[in-house]
Amino acid sequence: MNKKISKLLFAVGFAAAFASCSDFLEEPPRGTQDLNTYFQTEKECTQAVNGCYQSILYDDWWQTTYFKLVSDMCTDDMWAGNTTQDGGETWELCHYMYKGKAGNGVNNNHWQFCYKGIYRCNIAIEGITNSPITNDKLKARLIAEAKFVRGLIYFELVKNYGGVPLLTKAIPPTEVKMAKSTAEQIYNQVKSDMKSAAQVLPESYGASDKGRATWGAAMAYLAKACLYTEKWDSARTVSAEIIGKKIYKLEPDFANVWSTKNPNGMESIFEVQFNKNTELNTGFRLPVVSGSRDDQGWSWGQPSANLEKAYKDEGDIERLRSTIIKNGDDVYGDPNAKAYVITPSKHKSARICRKYYIPKADRPTPYDASTNNLNYIMMRYADLLLIHAEAAYNSNHPDEAIASLKEVRDRVHLTTDMNLSGDALRDAIYKERRLELATEGHRLYDLRRWKNPSDVSKSMLSYIFGPNGTFVKWNMNEATADPLEWANKGERQDKGIYFEEGVYNLFPIPQSEIELSGGLLKQNPGL
Repeated sequence: MNKKISKLLFAVGFAAAFASCSDFLEEPPRGTQDLNTYFQTEKECTQAVNGCYQSILYDDWWQTTYFKLVSDMCTDDMWAGNTTQDGGETWELCHYMYKGKAGNGVNNNHWQFCYKGIYRCNIAIEGITNSPITNDKLKARLIAEAKFVRGLIYFELVKNYGGVPLLTKAIPPTEVKMAKSTAEQIYNQVKSDMKSAAQVLPESYGASDKGRATWGAAMAYLAKACLYTEKWDSARTVSAEIIGKKIYKLEPDFANVWSTKNPNGMESIFEVQFNKNTELNTGFRLPVVSGSRDDQGWSWGQPSANLEKAYKDEGDIERLRSTIIKNGDDVYGDPNAKAYVITPSKHKSARICRKYYIPKADRPTPYDASTNNLNYIMMRYADLLLIHAEAAYNSNHPDEAIASLKEVRDRVHLTTDMNLSGDALRDAIYKERRLELATEGHRLYDLRRWKNPSDVSKSMLSYIFGPNGTFVKWNMNEATADPLEWANKGERQDKGIYFEEGVYNLFPIPQSEIELSGGLLKQNPGL
């Protein structure tokens, strides 16, 4: 699963580094550029910022995209899944066996490409600030967009690794020799970048600029950063301000949230743009990476039976059918996929993710990982409503919390107990985040920050994982385990049994980065 990084992208040439996979820049790289003479025109400044956007997910599956899938594999929602190949470094991460293995390539790729993205943003911010272009409004907006992307990448880093080196100058990642800043300092940088961006960014764009960061996107990530740092009043205030603007709405049909026919829909606050240009390979990788091996997929990242049970226990059929496809099911929304095959012997759970599935009539020719035009939604209105619900609950505004919770549940025709209070209301919000946002890359970070109800000094991860974890015990008892998962031991059935609180709450700092820093950068505790 590892693809070694042998050189810094920028050494190849400025134009190549800033080539974008988004709809608003589809030109291939053309030669090289000298940074000393770049940023002279509006076009050059715009292209540099497009390169910042491209660094969110890059142009292939292995740089940062796959890590988002791996984060869900580290939870009770998903298995690694592919049992026809050795899971290697993927299994190390999602089965909590990475202590002492700071050379894990999947993890290293994520770290290194995040910092390459930050480098791009810092170059763009400095270059545009000093640019002679006279369109001050465009200049300010482009700087704000680059700050948004930098804040977004730092948010990815801090929630995965805790404290990390803080770079706001254009220093090449290979030349960085510095210690970590604290997690608090990194979150402060995220908040600062998002606040700065929100002061400038517009609420919307024309069709040709769809996908660029907006005021709402910056504010939503500010609200989320406040939530993650337990600044409940701020998270409530910021999220309520966005809600009050009435810019966004829930899609009436949950099935339309993740759809190639509904890019940048009414619920979308920020999504990474993809298209099916077969010459430029600017497509979204996860439909193939996570797809059935019986349907040209690689089958990495398979929804668990435990997640399926959570939907069924709630009577939540609408979200279940648009989140999980099970072997033998008719695929919801695809009339050309009856009795869909996910061979149990090849797939740990014999289930795949419906959100990333491309209906057969909508697939490009050839159907390949690099040519799928499904956008990747990173922030949507339902997430914002649940951010508001959680923040309102924790800041002693239960009526507001219930109202936001109810709005999300109403969409899928589930009733809400309007008398919920205390722990019951908190648990209802937690459950709703799982059901609404499953397989979208949020679950791990919720479990890390929520408290174990049996011991609030520990994370919720310690409640579901470890030798006595609820998920582990459920899977290790044949009477409760899913028959399909129990029968396929190609991936270990005891996933999560090795979890240790205080050790596995973060991913490791890559050993190569520690060595590059001359020892200034220290490993996370216990790893």
